[in-house]
Amino acid sequence: VQKMEEAQRNYQNSADVQEGWKSIQQSFECCGADNYTSWEGILNKPPESCCKSIGSNECADRSFTNTNGIYTKSCKEGIIDWLKKNVILLGGIGIGLAFVQVFGICLACCLGKAIKKEYEVV
Repeated sequence: VQKMEEAQRNYQNSADVQEGWKSIQQSFECCGADNYTSWEGILNKPPESCCKSIGSNECADRSFTNTNGIYTKSCKEGIIDWLKKNVILLGGIGIGLAFVQVFGICLACCLGKAIKKEYEVV
């Protein structure tokens, strides 16, 4: 959470940070770490990536007082909502990876025993 706010403060200093915010705000349909007013003091108006329809007239007229056409939801909320919706999927992936690891360990143990048997026979 603090990293999001820090990245927001560094928005004008890095093209990578700008691209990251653009991706987050468009993917999660949000604007700013806390909400669209998080950009006040950093930019003169919310970034274009906060627009619901980039390039539209509403987007061109965006400001901190005219929120028509921009997302007003917090990106923190957007990410938390996404995590809540996908927690079962993420948990399943984690458990699946754990099984693959355990299976690999079992195979490594079997290979070790087979090599040891071959060594004892010779």
